[in-house]
Amino acid sequence: MEFSELIKTATVESVLLSCVGLPAVKGTLCITSHHLLLSSCPGGDAQPGTVELWLLIRNVDAVEKRLAGSSGTITLRCKDLKVLQLEIPGMEECLNIASSIEALSSVDSVMMMYPFFYRPQSLKLEEGWHLFPLEQYFQQIASQTNQWRLTDVNKDFTTCPTYPPAVIVPAAVDDDTLRKAARFRQGGRFPVLSYYHPKNGTAMLRSSQPLTGPNRKRCREDEKLLGTVLDEGERGFIIDTRSAQAAKQARMTGGGTEPKSSYPQWRRLHRPLERGRPLQESFIKLVEACNDTSINMDRWLSRLESCRWLSHVKAALSTACLAAQCMDREEASVLVHGTEGTDTTLMVTALAQVILDPSCRTLVGFQGLLEREWIEAGHPFHLRCARSAYSHARLKQEAPLFLLFLDCVWQLSRQFPFSLEFSEHLLLTLFDNAYASAYGTFLCNNEKERCLCKVKEKTHSLWAWLNQPGEKKKYLNPLYSHNALVIWPSVEPQSIQLWQGLFFRWIRSSQYLDEAWAEIQRLPDQGDTAASRGKRRAGHAPRGAWRTARRWRGGADSPFHSLWALQTELVSVKRSLSQPRPAFRTCFASGAPSPWDFSSARTWSRGAGGTGRSMCPTASASGSSHHGVPGPQPLPGTVSTAKNKPATPSPQRARWLQLKCCVSRSELGGSPGNLPLNPVSRKERDTNHPSSQPDTGQEGWKDEALQHKPTSAGNNCSMRKIGSGSAQQINKAPELGACVSSGKQ
Repeated sequence: MEFSELIKTATVESVLLSCVGLPAVKGTLCITSHHLLLSSCPGGDAQPGTVELWLLIRNVDAVEKRLAGSSGTITLRCKDLKVLQLEIPGMEECLNIASSIEALSSVDSVMMMYPFFYRPQSLKLEEGWHLFPLEQYFQQIASQTNQWRLTDVNKDFTTCPTYPPAVIVPAAVDDDTLRKAARFRQGGRFPVLSYYHPKNGTAMLRSSQPLTGPNRKRCREDEKLLGTVLDEGERGFIIDTRSAQAAKQARMTGGGTEPKSSYPQWRRLHRPLERGRPLQESFIKLVEACNDTSINMDRWLSRLESCRWLSHVKAALSTACLAAQCMDREEASVLVHGTEGTDTTLMVTALAQVILDPSCRTLVGFQGLLEREWIEAGHPFHLRCARSAYSHARLKQEAPLFLLFLDCVWQLSRQFPFSLEFSEHLLLTLFDNAYASAYGTFLCNNEKERCLCKVKEKTHSLWAWLNQPGEKKKYLNPLYSHNALVIWPSVEPQSIQLWQGLFFRWIRSSQYLDEAWAEIQRLPDQGDTAASRGKRRAGHAPRGAWRTARRWRGGADSPFHSLWALQTELVSVKRSLSQPRPAFRTCFASGAPSPWDFSSARTWSRGAGGTGRSMCPTASASGSSHHGVPGPQPLPGTVSTAKNKPATPSPQRARWLQLKCCVSRSELGGSPGNLPLNPVSRKERDTNHPSSQPDTGQEGWKDEALQHKPTSAGNNCSMRKIGSGSAQQINKAPELGACVSSGKQ
């Protein structure tokens, strides 16, 4: 097939281009094999025209045409949610242009797509494709443990067509056992290592569902594979991303779950996550609601609720928090799977690593995570991202799973604005390139298809372009500060917000926000004197940054919005104090415990017969507990007695301490929407609390499914049930309690 056969009219004069928020431009429209170009009419003195539009035709999701007299209007709805309108003189030209765009945008052959024709002068074909080899990731694990090995059992893609040639598996399992276990899993996706937690040696694995069927078939090799992951007496958790009812129905068609009798050390937890048609329809409804600017507030809130997109974000974050909680708090290994193991499974494992691993929150580490957990792991990008939210075609296998993952990462970046090295601009770029790109990184559905199409030999890598010095700077977060702690997000409904930077990107102007970020990014390049560095260490941004923040502090999507307000009130309250600012460790008389210190010790208790660990919620030894939340605990090196009660600070000092705790919580990587764990400095926090216990006032960190009945009256419990009563005990001050309940930072 030749592209020229699909182009009925290549050039049209006097075409008017209009877009929301931009002035209309008239010029010459030209259609090529992969692009739609519009050059504005030249000015006087024979000046050349300016290219006003350079649109990749693959980015067109829907073409709508309307004829009126001798002219017509074409509306182009793009996969990146942009909407363009072309007013074309001549009815025949309008129909031919619309037909040509529809035909070119519907080309489904991978080899005919633009990445195979794109040849930038600044890049070489081989650059970027081998930046994140699995061998390098395995060496990091091998330096900490010898319980895992790298195998090439799938080098010819016969064991599993959707796995990469090399995978990481338990060292005690041979390749023949792996091949037999693969026959027991749908699509051959046997359990492989996704993440090794160096803090306690636990592992997170992923796979597809077992093929137990209605007859409850067994596979000794699969049982052996999962059994070698756990030591004697240990327990693991299987997180199934389907509902219990869906798992039962799958068993009637040949699928199923791991029976308890065959996997006695593993406990199954069902956390249903939508995929396929329901998720795609939710995406479509949300975009329709965002584009309707004429609705009132009640109608907008009703449509936002009915699309259920924020519910999907909350469910995905909650499940990822559960997986991270099992590994970091329960010290138990985790196996994640759904049906095929290529959609929600990858989303949960990738999100859990962003929460647990600080290296995955860097720019390079996040790219390696995407390469390892999405691209090489076999997420079918070609099928899932074939259509976006505007397509009128019948839904097939489209589903915005990758967009949902990016939305969850944006939620993390909003709650922890200093802990992620990359900015929102990177997430938007990844979304755009997943649906339509000049690079071959997201082409095809798995590594086998990429090898057959020779993607790595004939296309450029997106990572090579992003990591160029001139481009890399655009995607860095100027507020980033390395945070080695686990970041536990709040998944309360008030904490989940709509990603306005994506869904309103082409609807409302972001001029002032872009100018503010540009000024913030220029600050590090300006004179970085010792005085300015000292101010930043003390928690005061340079004058230019505060001037910028004041210009747009009223915006709800501003990362400085809540922090700026807290800092402003903090300074005003501090000035009203006659005494100098006290140190956090000595802020109360006689070294008494802080009333905002809610850390508690954990005690592991063996289950019946010594087979497994159980955590029981009981009253704290040094303070009463409400719904499992212990009372105030003494700081390290202090003793809490009835006579040694905390001194009551003045109202002004108490308010100052509360505000400082909130600001410090954000700086330490805590949740902006909740109280800090301990009002201590970063250095003291890292020294005295290496385990980084999360705030117990947030849903998602403590899952009810992990509750165990108490085995003895004196044990403290790590897995505490969080109810409304915990907020009553934690929120000592009404002002700060209102800040927490409203979801503000």
